[in-house]
Amino acid sequence: MAVRMRGQGEDRWSRPQVYWAAVAIGNYDLQTYGWEPIRHRWERALAMSKTDPIPAYAAPPAALPKPGAQCVTREAARQRSSLLARQVADRAAAQPGNAWAVALLRREAAGEQVELVAEGAWRQALGFAPGVSASAALRELEARSA
Repeated sequence: MAVRMRGQGEDRWSRPQVYWAAVAIGNYDLQTYGWEPIRHRWERALAMSKTDPIPAYAAPPAALPKPGAQCVTREAARQRSSLLARQVADRAAAQPGNAWAVALLRREAAGEQVELVAEGAWRQALGFAPGVSASAALRELEARSA
């Protein structure tokens, strides 16, 4: 359990029941108390984990690198963030529940006056920045779906 809590990603358990019994007791108690004070709790937790349906466990991912250990250039960060924004917008536009947002976008792009709240709502729902024009957003949306 101590290896798991350090985030080293190397924890190995003899079987899932042992892991779930350790989770039931908790890391602090396992690390603080000796065997005799915790023995009855351990035996009870292990017995319970054998009777209940036990989900499998997965080793946690390794901890994040220390600050400064991994750097991304500004340009790479911009490219990644714009790619993520496009992916979010693609998913949002493709969802049937967002047809109202696409309809508002089309109305505004056609020159129709829409409420200020509606302008912000379709941009947020479809993943567009607040300042983007409706015609530019519509062109981008149609280019993606083509």
